[in-house]
Parts: sequence; C-alpha cells; structure tokens
Amino acid sequence: MWDTLRPDKRAAAEERFDRLTADHWGEWSEHGSKSLKFENTFESAIAILNTVGESVSKYRTRVAVNGIPKAEGYGFAKTRTGMLPVEKLLCERISLLHQQCQVIDDDLRSSSNQENAELIQILTKERKNALELLEKFTSELEKYTLEKQRELASGMSSRTIASVQNPLPSPSPLPHRLGRPDTAQSPSPIPTSPEPHGEEHQSNNMPSQLPKQALFAKFKQWLKSYLRRPFKKTF
Repeated sequence: MWDTLRPDKRAAAEERFDRLTADHWGEWSEHGSKSLKFENTFESAIAILNTVGESVSKYRTRVAVNGIPKAEGYGFAKTRTGMLPVEKLLCERISLLHQQCQVIDDDLRSSSNQENAELIQILTKERKNALELLEKFTSELEKYTLEKQRELASGMSSRTIASVQNPLPSPSPLPHRLGRPDTAQSPSPIPTSPEPHGEEHQSNNMPSQLPKQALFAKFKQWLKSYLRRPFKKTF
C-alpha cells in the first residue's frame, strides 16, 4: 500500500511506478489507458472511479449513451449498524492505529529498549507515522459524519415540505353497503306494484306471470306422480 511507504522509500517507489507505466504498460498508455495509484484513502478511491468513468464515457458516446456520472456520496448504510461502509472502515482503521500507538509507546517506555538508540529512533518514526495517519482518518471520519447528518437533515426537510404542500387526502366515508348495518333501524320495505285481479289481469296479460304459472303446473304434475309411487320400507 502506498500509504504504508516510508518517506525515504517513496521516491524510489514513484520511480519504479513511472518505469512500469512507460515500459510494461507503454502500449496500453498509447491507446489512452492510465496507470493509477490507490493511496488507501477515500479520496483516492473516488478519483480512480471518476477517471475510469470518464474513460468509459468517451467510448460510450459513439453509441449515444450517457457517460457514467461521477461518484458521489459515501455508499449505502448497513441495515444492522446504520453505518456507511466507509465510515465503518475508518472506525476500524482508527481503532487499529490507537492500538499500534499504544504498543509503540509501551516499547518506548520499556527499560530494555532505552539503551538502543537506533531502535528508539525507529520506534519514534513509526509513532509519528501512525499519529499522522490517525489524524488523517479521524478528520475524514468527522467529515463523513457531518456529510451524513446534512443529508439526513435535507431529506427530512424535503419530506416535511412535501407533506405540507401535498397533504394526504382524508379517507372518504364508506358506502352504506360496506359499512356496519344499523340494527336499530328497521329495513325499508321494497316497493311492489299491486297485482291486477279479474278482468284487469286478463286485459293486461302480464307476461311475467306466464312463466310462474307454467312452473307451478309442472310442479303439481311432478308432485302427483311422486305421490302415486308405492312406499318402500328400507332397512
């Protein structure tokens, strides 16, 4: 990892990286490829994603496809902890750096190491590097926490404004047939038309009565035929 390099070794690492880019990946570089370094930080990861997105969008313009938007935000929160992936990773790194600093301090206070000046110098340098990383990751965590709070506040305010501007409609009353029937109130009688009698029935000759009469006649015939059958006793 580039963030774990010692300052005196970083120049040599940069030189080897440039040499690999020119010699080993030279053909790819001629076709537009870029060699990128991951600094083990959030900013470095976002810069790599943005660079890759810009490169892909150049090829997609040939088929009229929109380019990949630049990476924004810090990912989705985990449902269990409610923490963002980057936030959780930073907390883990900060915890490990605290432990590392504590181990280095114990080594520096050890009486057996006090006489070794070279070891004391190495431990002091390691402690300085650990404190620098600790300060860097702590500031990033504070920035992400503030960003998360601002996003939550803006989301809540937008939802509040939307609810005020567009309130939910009040539920309409249920129809009488869907509601609970009123047992105290007697049902209203169904209006019926009086049946005609005598000559009025013959003159009107209502067609609705004919099927009823035919059905009644068939029922009488069936009843008579059924009653004529002998009675059989079954066991």
